[in-house]
Amino acid sequence: MSFPPKRFDRVSGRVDLELMAKKLVVVVGVGSVGSQLAAELAINGVGHLRLLDGNPLQEHHLARHALTKQYVGKNKAVAMKAYFSQEVPTLRVEARPSELAASASDQVVDDLLHDADLIVASTDDRQVQRMLGRRALALDIPAIFPGLYERDGGEVFVQRSPRWPCFFCRDGFRLSTEALRGVSATNPDILGVIALASRLCLGILDPSADYLQRLMRRSAGETVAPQLFVDNGLGLARRTVPWREDCPSCVVGPSPMRSEAAEAWRAAEQERAQVSIAPTRRRMPDSRASIPNRPRDSRADPADPADLVASGLVVLLWWFFLTAGFEGFKAWWNPFAWIPVIGWVVYAFMRA
Repeated sequence: MSFPPKRFDRVSGRVDLELMAKKLVVVVGVGSVGSQLAAELAINGVGHLRLLDGNPLQEHHLARHALTKQYVGKNKAVAMKAYFSQEVPTLRVEARPSELAASASDQVVDDLLHDADLIVASTDDRQVQRMLGRRALALDIPAIFPGLYERDGGEVFVQRSPRWPCFFCRDGFRLSTEALRGVSATNPDILGVIALASRLCLGILDPSADYLQRLMRRSAGETVAPQLFVDNGLGLARRTVPWREDCPSCVVGPSPMRSEAAEAWRAAEQERAQVSIAPTRRRMPDSRASIPNRPRDSRADPADPADLVASGLVVLLWWFFLTAGFEGFKAWWNPFAWIPVIGWVVYAFMRA
């Protein structure tokens, strides 16, 4: 691929342009976030974009959209293709001027995604987001999910592979009927999220750029890397995401559309089967029907022996108080004395 003179001079030392030119990114939802993310990917050397959006650009979108007034009234995906043909002529763009329905079959979604190197789920439809996460996992294609908050900033979730918690593990606590909606914000309110999502995209596409290593590095004491990144306008918070019990996405299995996905799922299952039980994790018995390394159940981690001894002494003093010391053995049946004793025995058994 030959690049326009000077266009990529300032990024050539930061990303591998030869590698980036071979990458395909699917962007579902080309609104204020999706359009600016697509533009960032284009000017940083990504060679192929597939844009999906069924809505026209309207004048009130312009304050936060990559497109300008001349495209008002045109479909966003088609207009972005026309825009890029002028701005980045070396970029190959596919425009899909339609909405992706939440009821779409796996085959339809897999046809859209199967050859991608990265999926950007910037749609404002929660059910479509979850469907994209599920099929990205089945295809073993990394995906990112940017979202804006009502006031200042937003978040970006990174879904990497079957070896990691998925988008539904993060989003599943929300009601399926809880609709997403556009938020009122100036462009400075959302630029932090767009910059964060851009760095994560570049890091996934080009590991040598080290964005992903820096953002997803483990902090001291962490056994897993963060996947949720929150920008509140004042700073960046990195958070780990636990496995969600009975997650319907984590058990979807590989898609037949990609042979490498089946291999990735098999490798992940073999790896998980060999992982020992970590202090705050447990291994599930059926590697296909469940995911290991999920959070422990209602039992807490083993208690420190000193804690058990200390709590036992407190309970013993309580028992002596209610039974009037050794003379109180005549009142050994006093229920108020035995309730904490029995409770402590159960507690000690559960924590041992």
